Amino acid sequence: MAYVILKVDTTGLNPNTDDIIRIAALKVDGTKTEFNTLVNPGTGIELPDIVKSITGLTDSDLEGAPSFAEIKDSLLAFIGELPIIGHNIKFDLSFINKYLDSGIKNKTMSLMDMAVAFGYRGSLKFADLCSHYNITGDSVVDKTDKLFIAMMADFNKKKDDKTV
Repeated sequence: MAYVILKVDTTGLNPNTDDIIRIAALKVDGTKTEFNTLVNPGTGIELPDIVKSITGLTDSDLEGAPSFAEIKDSLLAFIGELPIIGHNIKFDLSFINKYLDSGIKNKTMSLMDMAVAFGYRGSLKFADLCSHYNITGDSVVDKTDKLFIAMMADFNKKKDDKTV
């Protein structure tokens, strides 16, 4: 099964008032190919301290980065029509879709929604899900891919054991 893992870092939580500052994607289609770019949110925007703390990015990191308009076509070509998977994919796509005339229409899967549907009752934070499934990795998209695979294996095991 081919798919794309997607992760978007933003200046805040509201797609109406906040902007994208980094996009990472991992295409899994027999091989694994990464798409990573910083995104300049525009002039006069200063990153809040909490965003700097969470992302590790600074205002100067974004100064020479391309705008979303400059990377839009390459991102959309990278994703193509493949299903898109993310920890909270609705959040990620809400930011991307605000820049598109017609939003991304690909099939999507949220790992948070999967966890709830599969009966997981712990914290849905990404780090907590990774800890629960003993996931480590080099990048967020790599860890998200491993988490997706682990969750599917867990579901299939429970299904085979008739505990789902």
